[in-house]
Amino acid sequence: MNYYLVMGMTKIQHEPAYIGRGGDGRTPQFVQAPPALSWTPIGVFKARKAEDACKAAAKKMQQFGSFLAIEGYPWGIDLMDIEASEFGLNDERELSPLERAENRSRELEREAGID
Repeated sequence: MNYYLVMGMTKIQHEPAYIGRGGDGRTPQFVQAPPALSWTPIGVFKARKAEDACKAAAKKMQQFGSFLAIEGYPWGIDLMDIEASEFGLNDERELSPLERAENRSRELEREAGID
């Protein structure tokens, strides 16, 4: 079983915008903007495959649509080793990548209400 952060896509199509009259017949001219796509986090799911996590998200939302599952730690992304530290951090001791992952996992579980 793996953890998957599942994102759901919302497509918003705006009405055609009137831009004036043109052409020989002075017909109204409209311009159609491309649809706006918005990806929203649905939740973190524990599943065997990404497809199963997406199905669980669709069931949770009670709708069909486009879903994207990102495999990784419980919040959906893997931690990267970086050469930077957070400003104002009081802890002088350097945390290992595993300790950072565990701390972040606990923090996100508290935010999501998973206890």
